[in-house]
Amino acid sequence: MKKKILAYSLLLLPISVMAQSAFDIYQFSQREMRGTARYMSMAGAFGALGGDLSAINLNPGGIGIYRSSDVGITFDFDLGSTTAESGSSSVATDRFKFYCNNAGYVGAMRLDSDIMPNINWGFTYNRAASFNRHYRGTINNLSGSFSNYMAGVTAGSGVSLDDLTYNSYYKGFNPYLDGSAGWMDILAYNSYVTNVVDNSIQGLWGDGTKGTAAFETFESGGIDDFTFNFGGNVANTLYWGMSLGISSIEHNLDTYYDENLQNAYVSVTYNDPTDGNDYEEIRRGVADYGGHNYSRTTGT
Repeated sequence: MKKKILAYSLLLLPISVMAQSAFDIYQFSQREMRGTARYMSMAGAFGALGGDLSAINLNPGGIGIYRSSDVGITFDFDLGSTTAESGSSSVATDRFKFYCNNAGYVGAMRLDSDIMPNINWGFTYNRAASFNRHYRGTINNLSGSFSNYMAGVTAGSGVSLDDLTYNSYYKGFNPYLDGSAGWMDILAYNSYVTNVVDNSIQGLWGDGTKGTAAFETFESGGIDDFTFNFGGNVANTLYWGMSLGISSIEHNLDTYYDENLQNAYVSVTYNDPTDGNDYEEIRRGVADYGGHNYSRTTGT
């Protein structure tokens, strides 16, 4: 038999993680107006003026403005509110996050020279973007099931049923390692979320099926910039500088999705006492399953 678990049970189905998309690239490329309180209050106008711990991240020559050493730290907080609506259902979610927005040090060495008044060096940390979000909601009257979407993906991939299950005919065959099917296809098939009906893959939703769903998403992480600067000025006229910048990206995405279906098309395994063999057939019943997807992206 292809399956060993019984229907009408709670099934946990991790949904497959897709590769990075254009949405990920867009999100990681967006920089927010963050930095010192002075820098944010001036909407980043210190980029050309210098003399600010945030500005020297953008313009290395800005470190030449300093006449004395400087140390600073800026704290910030994110307060987000999200409302998810579906029909008559509305769920509001609030999230508060407190963190260090900017920290840095600039050391100034005076040379007592009219040509080269001083040479400065420094280090700054800046939170360039924050990904902290949380939202959730419910769908009271489904018009379809995610299981049918997964069945369509499996059917469209052109894989055979032998690629979806641990088949004793192929001794030692592991569908996750040895086959060509995707993980979502394998997990859905072996968890009764998709089933074979008349030699075709089908989901749990059909004529007369009704159901509800719930979802929740947690996001965390951000983009952190670390900059090492060195520079000065010539006769208080020409400002110069060099910098080494390091950007660190961390993005965590944790999503949950659950469906409860009534009058669904579920596969049932039963034993025929006349021959003692196990058989499967599609019956109407209750299907309650959930999906959990976790992805983590890091880079430097």
